[in-house]
Amino acid sequence: MGENATQAAIGAGYSPKTAHVQGSRMLRNVKVLSKIQDRMLNHRERCSITVDNLTAELEEARLLAMKANRPSAAVRATIAKAKLHRLL
Repeated sequence: MGENATQAAIGAGYSPKTAHVQGSRMLRNVKVLSKIQDRMLNHRERCSITVDNLTAELEEARLLAMKANRPSAAVRATIAKAKLHRLL
């Protein structure tokens, strides 16, 4: 987990020269995508990562940035929240 498709292909035994192409091909495989999604869900559940938790953390970061007179950091937190909620 935490690898990109090229690294995963190398780890699966593909040549480093063709790993990028093989990794890209694997990401289009329904079984591979299903396994990736299962592992991501398992990881989120183990770490208690939820949209609500992340939203709260980003709001806290935004408020701290405003208190520290760092408006650009506050804007970045706001943008991150919007992306999290697929508004951007």
